[in-house]
Amino acid sequence: MRKIVSTENLSYEEWLQLRKTGIGGSDAAVILGISPFKSTWELWNEKVKELQTLPEETEAAYWGKLLEPVVREEFTARTGLRVYTEPYLLQHSQYSFMQANLDGFLYDPVYGNCIFEAKTASAYKAGDWDEGVPNEYYAQLQHYMAVTGYQGAYIAALIGGNHFIWKFVERDKPYIKRLIQKEKLFWHHVETETEPPIDGTKPMTAFLDSLYPKVEDQEVLQLDEDEQQWIDLYLDAKQKETAAKEQKQLAENRLKGLLQKHEKAVLGAVEINWPEIVSEKFDSKQMKRDEPELYEQYVYKVQYRKFAVKSRKGAKIDE
Repeated sequence: MRKIVSTENLSYEEWLQLRKTGIGGSDAAVILGISPFKSTWELWNEKVKELQTLPEETEAAYWGKLLEPVVREEFTARTGLRVYTEPYLLQHSQYSFMQANLDGFLYDPVYGNCIFEAKTASAYKAGDWDEGVPNEYYAQLQHYMAVTGYQGAYIAALIGGNHFIWKFVERDKPYIKRLIQKEKLFWHHVETETEPPIDGTKPMTAFLDSLYPKVEDQEVLQLDEDEQQWIDLYLDAKQKETAAKEQKQLAENRLKGLLQKHEKAVLGAVEINWPEIVSEKFDSKQMKRDEPELYEQYVYKVQYRKFAVKSRKGAKIDE
């Protein structure tokens, strides 16, 4: 790895501009398609397009940065491993687009130099750590190990402001190999300023919905025959989805028939629950009839686009 520039006194604007020069650790999960927050198109736009207005620093990011020294010191107190800060942007020796801005590093008697990463998380995210390190953070750590060549990484997290945990992650060579391939392909799209392919992730769906929120062209678009594959894929997946729902409902009904008036049943390690739930619901239709003026004060319109694939009038879709 190489040290590119000191990050010690960078302004927020300078830091954002520096992020555009390569792929950082927080970008890895996006490129792998496992980020719950951002799509590859959004990341590509951040790298390619000029920043017209600076995105505001989120509340979570602010507190994460502020509490980083606290997490670092608590980790040392609990493990006896001293963490050193590295206020430099690091660069992979072979793939210059791969960058790392570490929270710190430490020396482990078995693994040698290791990454240190500090996190703060909401109490609602506590369950994400039960099975190990959350996927997006695992990708970040493997990216950092790819850049530095280190064989291990420690990650410490303060969850909900009162629950502290730390975990160790080994270098995963097959994972890093796949990650580098994905990052190379993504960076090619950045260098050539060609949009990456659309994927099926939820962040991509949300981004497309936000990018094209309104109908602005009433002319019917004629697609090329090459695009038939996506229509076929959609219809096939929809058919399988319907069949899967029917099978799921069949199994549910059979199990309900077994439970009858019982609330719970068990079989081996599996527990089946059918509890009685009482909830209150608001009858908006009745309110509209009884208090129309009051109803109008609180009603609001929601605008969105509804996607569907169906047969044209007079035409038939081949099954």
